[in-house]
Amino acid sequence: MEQSRNGDLRTFVVLVTGSFNMAATMNFVDPLRVANYLFGRRYAWTFHAQEAGEVLASNGAVLQVEALNGEGPPPDYLVISTSWSPEAMASASVLTTVRRWSRRGTRLVALDTGAFVLGEAGLLTEGRVTVHPEHRQALAELYQATEVCDDAVVSDRLAISCAGGIAASTCALGVVEADWGSVARQRVAAYLLDPVALAGDRSAAKDQHNPPVLFGLAEKLMVEHLEDLITIPQICVMLGVSQRRLERVFRRHTGHTPIHHYLGLRLEKARELLVQTDMPVMEVALACGFSSPENFTRRYRDHHGHAPREHRLIGRVAYELRF
Repeated sequence: MEQSRNGDLRTFVVLVTGSFNMAATMNFVDPLRVANYLFGRRYAWTFHAQEAGEVLASNGAVLQVEALNGEGPPPDYLVISTSWSPEAMASASVLTTVRRWSRRGTRLVALDTGAFVLGEAGLLTEGRVTVHPEHRQALAELYQATEVCDDAVVSDRLAISCAGGIAASTCALGVVEADWGSVARQRVAAYLLDPVALAGDRSAAKDQHNPPVLFGLAEKLMVEHLEDLITIPQICVMLGVSQRRLERVFRRHTGHTPIHHYLGLRLEKARELLVQTDMPVMEVALACGFSSPENFTRRYRDHHGHAPREHRLIGRVAYELRF
């Protein structure tokens, strides 16, 4: 993963115009919110238009936005969300900002008809993009040097483009995977009840020795034994694989050993219990397989960056103040 301008915090400017597609916009943002919830604050986003105020979406909802400031520091991502009349966003100031930020390394994301704005900015001179199906022929006619695809999501050197709707969620999951890996994507997708992820889970049991399936089955055993712990050799016996093979699979999927991943699952459960219940800290420790409060506190601080009691207070701060 490339280093963000803000350390590991990825910044997004979401730029909308009148009658934008609210569903596509929020389908893109929500996986980022879930990633923050599951893994700690990794993403920050703000909503903008040419002028500050309220912008009416195509479904009648209203979004409060800030004015776009092209003179400020460029974000990691500029998300352009338009629907009908994308040319309404094509003011000189907006197009100048799009070009400037693109030159300075901002990753461009075009939702629904956002690719038209890239074209107005003079950026569709090569590569591949996608756009809402109703607008593909028009885009292809206007920008013949660029291949206009019928894919739901296209990731190209110039930009990530998405045809809109629920595909915007897939688009954002791709961002999560590029930043944090396939396991992070899988967890976010499962939290969102993504139908593709759920279908994959249902079909996984058919091929136990396929590496992704083996990882999923081993993790399932770990999750089922977060309090009454089992050993890695016991997991290997249950799955009928060697410990060396299981180690390889876990390193491929997580970058860590099975025991390290198992510990992380226990500490994630501890975080949930601390934030969502009033259980005493020692009871939380026992429920997550820790018999020593000192060991629990040390491991928890190493993993989450805060002691358990401190994290309980942080986690209960109002949602809108955290994100």
